[in-house]
Amino acid sequence: MERRRYGHVSFFAKLTISSARGQTTCGGSCVNISRGGIGVFSERFFPPGERVQLVMDLRSGGKMVQVKLNARVVWAKAEADGTMLGAEFESPVTPASQPVLCEHLDKC
Repeated sequence: MERRRYGHVSFFAKLTISSARGQTTCGGSCVNISRGGIGVFSERFFPPGERVQLVMDLRSGGKMVQVKLNARVVWAKAEADGTMLGAEFESPVTPASQPVLCEHLDKC
């Protein structure tokens, strides 16, 4: 059964993933994103239910802007060299809450 409320688009961006408790931080890459969630390749395993903060740098107006997103891991699949994660944002991405990210999403 499809549970997604928002359409995902392919989107590549390097990011940092931190557990909400700050105990684990690692690198990763966004592979797809929507206004409701994100698909991520992570260097470390984060179990379903774990709350994480995702930080990515995006270019806007000729400057790099740091975008921070709070999410909950919905699924995780261990791979040979890392983990694929699906995470749902704590609140949907909107132009008011994340203008730089929406600017990029609207171009996809």
